[in-house]
Amino acid sequence: MNELHERVRRHLETAAVVYTAHDHAALPAPVSSPADFAAMLGYPVDRIMKTLICRVRSTRELVAVTCPVDIRVDFKRVASELDCGRIEVASTEQLETATGYPRLGVSPLGLDDSITVAIARQSFTYDTVLVGGGATRVEVELAPHDLQRITGAVPVDLG
Repeated sequence: MNELHERVRRHLETAAVVYTAHDHAALPAPVSSPADFAAMLGYPVDRIMKTLICRVRSTRELVAVTCPVDIRVDFKRVASELDCGRIEVASTEQLETATGYPRLGVSPLGLDDSITVAIARQSFTYDTVLVGGGATRVEVELAPHDLQRITGAVPVDLG
């Protein structure tokens, strides 16, 4: 069984938010894509979020961009919304060093306070969204307003 990363679990419990952990291994069929995962839960695919760890070129500060998996991130637009200059996806090494999470298990939860979290405004159209659990093949379902509150996320318009 896959479990939430300890920092993610601690963050959720400390914040006392209602959440559900979803282990892909516990589902009735193999999950090979976000669309498979969404279908097994009976959710639209844009309710499943990805979190990209990005680096601000000028300052080397990190930004975690959380948005629906089916959206192509417009980095210029995100940088403009955050007023931070040009951003680019961090390398796998930078991601793992900064977060301790694997590339396919990145979570906006449990991050160092120096990492700015941005969340797509369209996420707020759902009662709950699913984000990475800090480990591969495990997701956390929680209200987007709770996610914003406990991470200090800045809502950004991605289209």
